[in-house]
Amino acid sequence: MLPYPAESLARLAVNGDVFRLRRTPAGTSYDPMRGAVSAAPPAPKPQLALSGIVWGAEPAAIIEGLPGTDGPRVLRRGETVAGLRVREITRERVTVVGLDTTWTLKVKTSWN
Repeated sequence: MLPYPAESLARLAVNGDVFRLRRTPAGTSYDPMRGAVSAAPPAPKPQLALSGIVWGAEPAAIIEGLPGTDGPRVLRRGETVAGLRVREITRERVTVVGLDTTWTLKVKTSWN
């Protein structure tokens, strides 16, 4: 009986490294973390606060803590600041969306 032709290939694979012409180990060792880019931590979500609501024909919200602004800012429905958009203004609350988050803000109460 004649030997199976693939037998010689199997012997070659077992006796030496078929992927390296010189049949020697690589000059550098394998390091899976080399070249890996560490992801920067996401920016913290802003701490928004609703100072007040101005009610009228076109309601407005006075919002504090918006990124890139100092102090409170007056915004109407649909306005956007630093990627945060005012979605809804009611007499009791304001809804702000952006940065993969939805905030429902209620007016701060005084200590009186």
